[in-house]
Amino acid sequence: MPRPLRYRCLRDNSLCAGFKRISWEEALDFIADRFKKIAAKHGWPAIAWVLGSPGAGTTKFGAYLRLASLTRSTRVSAWGYGDAGLPCGSRVIFGTQFPFGFLFSQLWFGSPDADMILVWGANPGESQHLNLMRPIMDAKERGARLVVIDPRYTVTASKADQYVGIKAGTDAALITKLAERIGRSSAVIFVTHMGLTRTFHGDISFRGLASVATLTGNITATFKGGYLPAVLNWRSFLKAKSGEPSYKRLGILQLYDAVIKGITREKLKEGAMSLMLIPEMDQEIDMPFSTPSGKIELYSESLYEEGQALPVFAEPLETPVRPEIRKYPLAFIQGHSRFRTHSMFANVESLLEMNPEPVVEINPQDAAGRNIANEEKVVVFNDRARTILKAKLTEGVRPGVINITQGWWIDQFQKGSVNHLTHDVINPIQEKVYEPNMHMNDVAVEVAKYTSEKEV
Repeated sequence: MPRPLRYRCLRDNSLCAGFKRISWEEALDFIADRFKKIAAKHGWPAIAWVLGSPGAGTTKFGAYLRLASLTRSTRVSAWGYGDAGLPCGSRVIFGTQFPFGFLFSQLWFGSPDADMILVWGANPGESQHLNLMRPIMDAKERGARLVVIDPRYTVTASKADQYVGIKAGTDAALITKLAERIGRSSAVIFVTHMGLTRTFHGDISFRGLASVATLTGNITATFKGGYLPAVLNWRSFLKAKSGEPSYKRLGILQLYDAVIKGITREKLKEGAMSLMLIPEMDQEIDMPFSTPSGKIELYSESLYEEGQALPVFAEPLETPVRPEIRKYPLAFIQGHSRFRTHSMFANVESLLEMNPEPVVEINPQDAAGRNIANEEKVVVFNDRARTILKAKLTEGVRPGVINITQGWWIDQFQKGSVNHLTHDVINPIQEKVYEPNMHMNDVAVEVAKYTSEKEV
């Protein structure tokens, strides 16, 4: 299991260890008292809330957002250092932070009647098993054709009727050719997620994909019924019970009794419960577009001066589309692992027994040209850093691409890490739209056989 917080400790410089153990009551009283004193002197905005990973779960994510809101303090956004590419693209074309309801809500809200499901740059077979991969496979059993486009041959790709091993960095170029092939006669569900947009121009890639879905008539813009997703019941956050434990010390919310709407802990102890089903209605309810025009905006007036009014292909920042003219010829991408949620659970012993250490996946063709054998120690490097780990030869990545799954902790590498190899260049256009993205899948590297520490 993950290492839990076992003890509450307060700094005490009179002790050799520098800390003394205290109770939960003492710890919470101390924190609340400090918050109040800071707020009294500097105002509540002087307190900033940061959550390491939104993937930690809706309850944790929602709790910290609500606490920041109710105290009128400062929330430090997690998106700008991770996944702002997709929100940037979605805001431009749909006017919403996330586009999933418009693209593949049929998979959530009932039985999709689709001729094809197109999964682009996503691997729900490992990262979203129940809420996405299961309905995809159900649709496939009903006759839908599954097509997967990805530079890696993923678990999802292994279930596909057709797999397209796209060249890394060329998504937008391929997307522009896609609309005429699909046409308006096919019912297609487009499935994508953050992986597609974790590049310097990831927002353009998403806008292109969403444009194809729009032009071929495959956007869901209405709602008639289906299963209501699990929604956090915010009443217990908003209506604090001052006589009960939790954050009563700040007098703003009752955290521990947060439940899923209609589903309580007591009921779950008795057995599994189904999500609420909204019966199909006679009329359709519009799903609004919050763009300046109130419509889907294939053409963005606000990005005309930047040359991105339309989602046209732009050369990647680093990914070597033409490796012969690049200093580092291999495209470095970071896929998700079934053994972790981002970096969470990376220290769980039972999972490490199955997946003990980071490896770099490399195509045998690339490995042969570098005289690298399977499980041999190698150095992955560029101008920023050098990272040492073992090589895994696999046809699961196409030539010219390497993959190290994200989420490994730095101390789990012999030297370096995935973070050392990536860059922090800001895309100013994304900053204009919303927030700049981190481009972890737009990185160029080289791989060489490891010889000695002196050369690292």
